[in-house]
Amino acid sequence: MEDKNFLSTRTQKCNSEMVKSTLTAITRLVEYKKEIDQLQAKAEKLGGDVKAKAEQQLTALRQKLDEVSEKLKELSSSSGNAWEQLKSGIDAAMEDLRNAYKKGAAEFSKS
Repeated sequence: MEDKNFLSTRTQKCNSEMVKSTLTAITRLVEYKKEIDQLQAKAEKLGGDVKAKAEQQLTALRQKLDEVSEKLKELSSSSGNAWEQLKSGIDAAMEDLRNAYKKGAAEFSKS
């Protein structure tokens, strides 16, 4: 009986970690979307080659945002070991998105 309680407690803890991790990633994804939308508003005020370059960067950022979103969908339907592997992939994708956003935002501040 003690083993069963241990496993139940451990399962609940893992599920709690899954939910917390997923919610944190979703929250950050929403924040990035807002920030990208703000960059879009700035890009609309630009002209010529600068605007074209900004649009390319925004397209790349939105693609990365979509990639993270897809990984989050996979994460929400996974369990156990698969969840650990997907979480690792999401962490890497979020880091990639963060770096791309920082680079894009820096470029916009130069414009």
